[in-house]
Formats: sequence, C-alpha cells, structure tokens
Amino acid sequence: MLYSGKTLAYLVPICHKIIQKSEYETSVGVQAVVLVPTKELVAQVYNVVQELTYYCNRVITCIKLGTASTKQEAAMLRDTPSIVVATPAGLLKHVKNGSVVLKETVQNLVIDEADLILSFGYSQDVTELVKSLPKICQGFLMSATLSAEVDRLKAIVLHSPAILKLEEEHEKGKNRKVGKLMQFYLSLPLQDKQLVLYVFLKLGLLKGKGLFFVNK
Repeated sequence: MLYSGKTLAYLVPICHKIIQKSEYETSVGVQAVVLVPTKELVAQVYNVVQELTYYCNRVITCIKLGTASTKQEAAMLRDTPSIVVATPAGLLKHVKNGSVVLKETVQNLVIDEADLILSFGYSQDVTELVKSLPKICQGFLMSATLSAEVDRLKAIVLHSPAILKLEEEHEKGKNRKVGKLMQFYLSLPLQDKQLVLYVFLKLGLLKGKGLFFVNK
C-alpha cells in the first residue's frame, strides 16, 4: 500500500500515543476520532490504519462507520475501538443515539480534508461533535486551502494551534516543480548516531523540509 504522508502525519503520533498509554493503563473507550468528508475516504484512511497497526492490532483497534447498518455499527462501537474513522454525520448519528460516548476518553480529533468537509455541508455536524469531546483534546486540522470558513472551523476545533504550511518548491527562474522524497537507511553503532545526525544537519545535506522520528 502507498501511504499518504499527510495521513501518516497524524496517524503515526496517534498510534504512538495509544501504545504508550497501553503500557500503564488499560483504556476502555474511543481514544481518537478521524473525520473525513466521504465514505470513500473513510475506507482509505481505515485501510491505512489497518496496515500501520498490523503488528500491534491487539493494542490498537479501529472501525469505520458508513458501510454497515446502524445496528451493526452500534455493536462495533460497543467493543470500544481505539480509533473511529467516519464522516461527521455518520459519527454524530451514533453520538446522539447514545451508541458511543466520547467525552471521557478521546485524546485526538482529526479533521482531514477540512475544506471539503465544509463544502459538503458538515460544518454544523462538526460543531456538534466538538461539544461531545473532552475540553482537553489534541486536534489535527488538514486542509488544502486556508479560507475564511476553514479559519472559523479552526477556531472551533483548535486552541492555540501551531500552523504548518507546506508549499511546493520551484527552481529559480522556472515554473517547474522540483524535488523528490529522499529516503535512506543507516545501520549505526549507538555512539555514532548523534555524530552522523550533527554532520547531516551541519553540512546542509538536508534541503527543504525533513521529518525525524524518535522513540520518545
């Protein structure tokens, strides 16, 4: 499966947080909610979660809403999955009928394709869902555009957010996009790790933006 960097940008830290918490606490309840605008995207994100958590599926469980009957989905929610992927309307339906309670357990809320969620008319559904979440909850809002409507949604969902804009780089004097994702693997003795990282940064080998993963 080809992973979307955007999807992994929120799924990796969410899964890491769930695994860390499982080491000292047995959580009962939904810990992360991922909202997307269409059922097709629900299935895509769900599949990425399944692939990503292949070796830890006893700790991290995930369900998708919108492909089964209301009764079947309610039964799946009673099994208290770690992650729920749904459209705003699909999840709000279950919140209203009491099939799921999010107030005490959710740690992360993701609104993916926020601009499309607004254009599909889900603004009020998202507002209602936020009311059912804990007051302290980390949010991710992903959007291809930053319109006035997205800014209003940001004010509802996020508190003191850090804003990251990813813009394509262009060659000087040309209108052609350049740059490819570079990936390398180095097997190093522990004592050499910091030295290699220092040289990598100090010599300017990192061009553009880079993403570093660490264990804690």
